[in-house]
Amino acid sequence: MVEKREDKKLKLDFTKKEYEYILENCFFNDLQKEILWDRLNGKSIIEISILRKISQDCVNKQIRKIKNKI
Repeated sequence: MVEKREDKKLKLDFTKKEYEYILENCFFNDLQKEILWDRLNGKSIIEISILRKISQDCVNKQIRKIKNKI
């Protein structure tokens, strides 16, 4: 479920079934799928940037794209 919070950030909290449905229907690229999975597993933006060897700005940009697709 995606819910808007007062600080205008989206909280991503999905069941496995919802996650699979989103992956099938939102046409994410491979990087976006990896970032979404990492965020759902509680990794921070800094941890993702180190793990994926990309900048924090790139991670933030991909998160914005993921949210727009959802």
